[in-house]
Amino acid sequence: MALIQCPECEGKVSDKAQACPHCGCPISLSQEPARPHTPPRTKPPSRMRLPNGFGSISYQGPRRREPYYARKTIGRTPFGKPIQKPIEPKASFKTYNEAYQALIEYNKTPYDKKYETTIAQAYEEWASKYFASKKLSAGRQKAWSDALRACSSIHDKKLWELKTIDLDVAIQESSKSAIIRGDVRSLLIKLYDWALKYEIVEKNYAALTDVVSRPDASINRIVFPNNEVQHLWKMLDMECVDMVLVGLYTGLRPGEICSLQSCNVHLKEHYMVGGSKTEAGKDRIIPIHDKIYNLIAQRTNAGKLFKIGADDVTYNMYAHHFRAIMADMKTKHTPHDTRHTFITKAKQAGIDEYCLKIIVGHAIQDLTENVYTHRTPAELLSEINKVDYGY
Repeated sequence: MALIQCPECEGKVSDKAQACPHCGCPISLSQEPARPHTPPRTKPPSRMRLPNGFGSISYQGPRRREPYYARKTIGRTPFGKPIQKPIEPKASFKTYNEAYQALIEYNKTPYDKKYETTIAQAYEEWASKYFASKKLSAGRQKAWSDALRACSSIHDKKLWELKTIDLDVAIQESSKSAIIRGDVRSLLIKLYDWALKYEIVEKNYAALTDVVSRPDASINRIVFPNNEVQHLWKMLDMECVDMVLVGLYTGLRPGEICSLQSCNVHLKEHYMVGGSKTEAGKDRIIPIHDKIYNLIAQRTNAGKLFKIGADDVTYNMYAHHFRAIMADMKTKHTPHDTRHTFITKAKQAGIDEYCLKIIVGHAIQDLTENVYTHRTPAELLSEINKVDYGY
């Protein structure tokens, strides 16, 4: 408070007085200047409670440029109080809707998964589901594992950091073998497809790589003439000749012959269950041709159908013995030629086209035949017995 001079009587008067006590003159200076108007603090509109486990959005006040703060509950204290952490890479937003959208994206692919997942971690998650869903054999699983091992230089690299040029280099350095480089590329394409599903990457960069030179796929297949098949029947004392004959009379792939199980052989009904590689070929009915019935019956015991001593026959073992058999016959064939020979002879014998596809495991596109027509094992046996090599 201070004393001022009255403008009327020039007497001393307090600056807080409404009027001069001497003359009654109003003291206008005593009035305080009006303060600027401060709008009341506005509260955000009330909103519906977010779902459990979704996260929370809190309002931090109007003085912040980005007042909406998004957090995610990651656990609880021993006393039950929630432990929250801000979402990453950004937790503050200008509007509630922006914060809500960020929580939606975070819940789709958490930041730590999106930005921290490495090639090795992606393989662990992908392989466990892929192997189970496709029911892959132990050999095929090992092939994928070997492909991962070949690209060890990028095991610890984060998926989102790797671009096409990085993957090109990794594939090129993985092996001198074009086949292994192709396996590595195929694996990386699978992993990036998995990453796309979880929005870890924006595109499949592995599919854009082009450093793998494709080997010439045109292999000259040679059909076994009848005289060679007849000669094989005279060589049954040689290891694996019976497997070659099974291929010639069933059209099974070499790998499918090696994987046949004794428990899947139904001698009374004259058929086996086996096959792999394609959806149409897996666990299909394979009629046992009359000519090889005794060969199959002699082998039926327990476990794998074909063994050498006490060991199950693998593809590599079969291929080794196959080369020895061909050398003894002084002819040149590949293990897959037996399948080509069977299909060629079946066509020449006039086997029903759809029965042939069922026997060899090829897909049937015709809706009526594929869905509404049901072939019996007896019918398939009747058709397969038309194949004749003159023995």
